[in-house]
Formats: sequence, structure tokens, C-alpha cells
Amino acid sequence: MSNSHKRSIFISYSHKDEKYKDELLKMIKPLIYKRVFDIWHDRMIDAGDNWNEEIERELRVCHVAILLVSKDFLDSRYIFEQELTILLQRRQYEDVLVVPIILEDCLWKKTQLAQIQALPRDARPVKSFKRRDVAWTQIAEHIYELHQKSVKRKQEQDELAFQRRNREVMREQAERETQQRATLNSQSHEKPSQFYIFFGVFILVALFMILPKQDVTSYPTDLETLQRIEKSLGWELVQLQDIQWNTTGGYQLNSNNELVGLGLSNLALAEVPQEVYRFKNLNKLYLGDNQLVSLSEDIKYLKQLRVLYLRNNKLAFLPSDISQLSQLQTLDLGNNQLAFLPKEIASLNQLHELYLDKNPLQSPPSYVVQQGMPAVMQFLRGK
Repeated sequence: MSNSHKRSIFISYSHKDEKYKDELLKMIKPLIYKRVFDIWHDRMIDAGDNWNEEIERELRVCHVAILLVSKDFLDSRYIFEQELTILLQRRQYEDVLVVPIILEDCLWKKTQLAQIQALPRDARPVKSFKRRDVAWTQIAEHIYELHQKSVKRKQEQDELAFQRRNREVMREQAERETQQRATLNSQSHEKPSQFYIFFGVFILVALFMILPKQDVTSYPTDLETLQRIEKSLGWELVQLQDIQWNTTGGYQLNSNNELVGLGLSNLALAEVPQEVYRFKNLNKLYLGDNQLVSLSEDIKYLKQLRVLYLRNNKLAFLPSDISQLSQLQTLDLGNNQLAFLPKEIASLNQLHELYLDKNPLQSPPSYVVQQGMPAVMQFLRGK
């Protein structure tokens, strides 16, 4: 099954019901082996981590939430006020599946869960089964069926979005062709006589012979390009001896007045100024704390880049062309909206620092990310 359809499952439970959580995990293990799901529960929090932040992060990125409902579950103030609040809000406004599993008789029908279809069938408590494996099998099958429906719905939504975008592209193309035809028609009525054409060519040749030769292949210097960026941003760029992650409107030059460092952090940028991709000697680029939602494929032109800092933006995807940054050593993508990493990142042989924290990643999944950069690179290589 494609990783793009994999769903992350958050298990909410009382620690007094831990044995039931373990029974559920054992029953759905085949689905985990098939990479249908990624499972997360609070026992996966590492020592030293902020447990409240970790739980809230997983609550906000999961696709499915399984609630092991019991008297102890309902008695937990944290579950009721923190976990359920987030999950039920996401269920209302996002495509998040919340599945209550009734462990025992309790007053769950007097809560917000009463409006949600519960498992096992007919909300029969798991503890009432003479053989609990019968209940867990039934639950696992239902969860898998719900997943299949969710995947199908997502595929249909993606197909509709693709068709809608395709229609928009065709309409835009038709409009451009109409404008081009109109321009050509207007030009055809304004053709100069052959005399004027000959005279104009004669003047151009004469000027070419008389005027001193210039290098027609010359490009703007880095300083001239910086001035263009200043004008587009409405922000004065300051020359600094060094550039840091939090530099706002600063740049660094080498002895040849070539730009080697650029800091455009915290400028509310929605996109990277196109002129940035002209700095062929740039080796440090800081774009943190902006509003970037995408990165242009022109990033491939920054061949000397060693540090790329994109933390605290809204990036939803990365171009595969990032693989052409063969000198890249540090890539910080923390706190964005990335669900997938392009597998081409694995070809960055000089990369030794990769930060992916606080992203709703599905590929690689969170359990791989938690193992560190070597595990992520191995996953992207498909090993």
C-alpha cells in the first residue's frame, strides 16, 4: 500500500486500562506490519521530552483517534479537558476519524461521545465478551474498513481537485492564446514599409561599427542584485561580518564582493524573492520565521549552499530539485506543514544536520523521524 495513504493512529486511554491498550496493539499488529497505520501512544514519549507538548503535537497531526472508554477514562480530567477537546474540534472541522471503543459499562452516553458510533458492534463493552479476542478482532476489522473508506474518500477528493486544477490550467491557456492572437492581429495592421525596415537595419549596423564594444554577456553584480531585493522588500539590507539564523535583512560578502551569506528571517515573506537564486556563491541562506508555503525549483541554482534554514514557516512540500544542492550540510525544516519528504534528499551526501521536528510527517513516519537522521535517510532510500 502506498505510503501516501498511510494513517497515523493516536490511542487515548487511562493508564489503569493499559492491558487493554496492549491487547488492541497486538490485534492490529498485522496492519502495522503492512504499513497501513502508524501507531502512537504516550508510552512512546522519550525520557526528557516534554510529555504535554508531545501529546498535543500528536493529537493535532493524527488521522485516527482510538478512545478506550471506561470509568477511569472518563474520570481523567486531562483526557476529558485536553485530549477530547482537541480531537472533537478536529473531528468537526477536519477529516479526523474518532473511534470510541467501549471497554466497560460507564456513563459515556452522557458525554459528547454519545453522538459518535462506538465499537464493538452495538457498543457492547469489550469486558462483556467471554473471549475478548473476538471483540478485538471485530474492532480491528472495523478500523480497517473505516480506513479503506477514508482512503477512497481522499482519492476522490484528490481526483476532483486535480480535475478542477486541470480545467483552470486549460482556461488560462485559452486566455493566453486569445491574447496572443489579438496582439498579432494588432501588429499586422501596423507593419512599417520596407524602406523603414531597411533604414532601421542600416542605422543599427552603423552604430554597432562605431560604438565601443561592450560585454553583452555581463550580469548585475551581487550588490546590484541586493539593491533590487531591497526595493522589492521595502527593507534596507545591512552588511554584516557573519549571518545567523535570526538575521533580519542582513548580508555577508567575501573579499571579491560576492554574496556568501543572506539573512531574510522574520520578514513575513510569502515567497522567496526571485533575485535570491542569482547568488551563485551563496553558502548560507536563512529564511526562518516567515510565511513561506513553498520553495521554488530554482533553489537548484544555489550550488554552493551549505546551510539552508527554513524553520517556522508554512511549507507544505519541497521540490525534488533540492537534491542538486550537493554541498548542503545543514537543512532545518522544523515547524512547517510538511507531510512528505522527497526521496531525493537521500542523495545529499554532504548533509549531516537535518531537522524535521514539529511537522505532520507521514513519509517518513514519526517513529522513523524519532530515530534520527540516519534512519530517515535509510527510509528515503527505500531500505
